[in-house]
Amino acid sequence: MAWALEEIGVDYEPVVLSADECRDEAYRQRHPLGRVPALELDDGQVLFESTAIVLAIADLYPDTGLTGPLGSTLGTQVYGWSIMAMTELERTTLGAWSLTEHVEDEYRRGQRRAFARACAAVGDQLADRPFLLGAALTAADIVLGGVLAVSRFAGVLDAAPPNVVDYLDRLQARPAYARALACTESLLAP
Repeated sequence: MAWALEEIGVDYEPVVLSADECRDEAYRQRHPLGRVPALELDDGQVLFESTAIVLAIADLYPDTGLTGPLGSTLGTQVYGWSIMAMTELERTTLGAWSLTEHVEDEYRRGQRRAFARACAAVGDQLADRPFLLGAALTAADIVLGGVLAVSRFAGVLDAAPPNVVDYLDRLQARPAYARALACTESLLAP
C-alpha cells in the first residue's frame, strides 16, 4: 500500500500499531479482523486488505498509469494478475514457509511445488517485458512484488525461475519501494 502511494507521490502518514492496538475494538472498526494495513482516505472512508488498497489507489488516481480505464484490457489484467498473486503465490508461500505452524512436511512440499508452478506462469508472462503487463509499472507489479518479497523473506523464492527473481530485484531497486519500506518500518527492509 505504501509503495503504491510512494510511486504516485501522494502524501500519507503511516501509523505503526502494536498487536494489542490491532486487537482493540476501535481499530477493529477499521479492519474487521484487526490486521494491517488499513488506509483512511481524506473523506473518512477506510480501506483494508493490501491488494484492495493498492487497486483502489490505482483506480482513484487513474492518470498515474497504475491501471487502465474501467473495463479496459489493461485494467482487467491488473485485477487478474493482482488476485492471482494473492490466491496462488501468497497462499503457497505461506504454506511452504518453514515457520508456518502445524503444517506437515508433505503439505509444505506440495505448496512449494504449487508456488513454483505459479512462478513459472509469472516467468512466462515476463519473458519479453520489464514489467508484468508491458513497459510500465502497474498496480499488478506492486501487488506481485509485495508477495514475491514475502516469498524471499520466507525462503521460498529459490523455487522461482531466474527471470522472476530478477524482476523482483528490479522492483526492489525502485526508490519508491525503498521509501515505503523505510517509512513503514517493514520487516522486509534490508
